[in-house]
Amino acid sequence: MEDWIAKKRAELEAAAHSMPAENAEKKFEERLLAAIGKENAGGKVTFVHRGKNVKIVALENALSSDSGARSIFASALWKTRLAHFAAARFQDGLFVDASKNAEIEIEVNAKNGGNFYVLLLVEKDAGMNAIIRIKGAKESMGTIEAVLGENANANISVLSAYAENSTHFLQTCANVKRDAHLQWFVASFGGDGSAHAKNSLVEEGANCRNYGIFFPTGKERMVVRTGTRHAAIATFGDILTKSALAHESVLDYKGGVRIERNAVKSESDLNSRNIMLSDRCHVDAIPYLEIETNDVKASHGTSVGQLDEDEVFYLKSRGIGDKEAQKLVAMGFFAKMLQNCAGKAKEEIEKEIERCIDGS
Repeated sequence: MEDWIAKKRAELEAAAHSMPAENAEKKFEERLLAAIGKENAGGKVTFVHRGKNVKIVALENALSSDSGARSIFASALWKTRLAHFAAARFQDGLFVDASKNAEIEIEVNAKNGGNFYVLLLVEKDAGMNAIIRIKGAKESMGTIEAVLGENANANISVLSAYAENSTHFLQTCANVKRDAHLQWFVASFGGDGSAHAKNSLVEEGANCRNYGIFFPTGKERMVVRTGTRHAAIATFGDILTKSALAHESVLDYKGGVRIERNAVKSESDLNSRNIMLSDRCHVDAIPYLEIETNDVKASHGTSVGQLDEDEVFYLKSRGIGDKEAQKLVAMGFFAKMLQNCAGKAKEEIEKEIERCIDGS
């Protein structure tokens, strides 16, 4: 019933108002919430999708009919103001339900205050390979939430291309159940914005790898928050983000791992690697660990630097021009990570990286 949706929206809205605003996101929040009003009016979201072995319905219809969507909707959200505002005020969405081995491609166009929500359910023993492409103009927000049942397997690639001078917020989040395996590969290009990625490993043996690529240019400012929550025994988490910055761009990264008291025998790794293609850009990278139990393995690391001058010099000594040598080294920075992203998604991300490097 629509009353259930209205009540849930109100709960999420109230929760958002009760949370403090993060200083790094205040300007984004002001712009986004001014454009994406409480009444969900004015913005525009359109979807194009195709797939096999998958059921796709409008999210509001799924929530109204209680088709299994209600119990998982907004269950994996990051506990921040923007995450809850985005969920409370979504204008259009999809519920994607995979009970077999599914293939799905979704194209999202959100502009002029558009706010979308894609809810993915991968049922017990099922699989999903998904590519989600996002285009945004002016102000836009979006949520992609995944829930994996027992022994499920999913590979989800998210490619975001935002217009120049746009402001955007995107959150990817998941609950991963017993012996399920999830891989995210998220790449974001263009505009000022904030990206949140949070995964909760809620049952024994849950496994999640989260890869992220970010490439701000010009005077763009990017805020990135990542996190893995280990809430059960023998879970595995891996977060790796790589960023390149050009011109006068800024990246603010904070990533965390939380291993709860009952999550013994869990393993988690968190790394952020960043290169600056100009001496006028800036990176802040802060990792943190919260460990509440013994008998676990956890590590974190960050690095910020320029292109490897020795590699550039070597290529130049082989007759390659300076600009092309720098481009090859920058592309090489992402190459190993991109081996984890297959097919069309990998090719499209490589083209976007190359475009950004050529303009740097």
